[in-house]
Amino acid sequence: MIFILFIPFLMLGCTAFLICAAVPPIQRFALGVSLWCVAWIPGMMAILTVVIFFSVGADALRRWVHWDPGASLAFNHHGLSWAGWLGFSAAILVVALGASVISLIHGIVMRRLTLSLFRLYLAGVSFCVGMLSFGFLAFAFAEKVGLVDHAFAAWSSCLLFATALSYLCFRNAERFRGSYPKTLPIVTHEEFGANP
Repeated sequence: MIFILFIPFLMLGCTAFLICAAVPPIQRFALGVSLWCVAWIPGMMAILTVVIFFSVGADALRRWVHWDPGASLAFNHHGLSWAGWLGFSAAILVVALGASVISLIHGIVMRRLTLSLFRLYLAGVSFCVGMLSFGFLAFAFAEKVGLVDHAFAAWSSCLLFATALSYLCFRNAERFRGSYPKTLPIVTHEEFGANP
């Protein structure tokens, strides 16, 4: 059930991709922005793992030493201690920085692919985004209207929408990445798909 915490990040990434893909001047940011949103998920999993291990270890230490670190570090008795808020803020900053680094490296790598490989990659990503975003909408609509029994129709429409989105992104792949890399270009202008 803890994975339900990651659904907002997936929804935000899908929404960011669809908005950027729909507006031609910002299409080149579609992959980076959506990846930045989705890259929060591994960071949040790491934070949850550390918190679980830390809480188990702190509880074991408290029982063994008979010391209450929560009371001695607490700023007030009505919520988290100041150390807890500081740790939470630091963790959020680290995850945001990690997501930014992942997005930056992804952008550097994507600009060094040939146009054919980039088209295939973009088609795969946009198909997954289409399935997820239309799946979220279809599931919400089915729950609201009571059409849960019509799963075949919902998945068929998801598949149709995802295929159409993937085809449109595949055809317009040149718009989804930036300019030809000036430093360490691995592919030629012709392979990149740019005019020399």
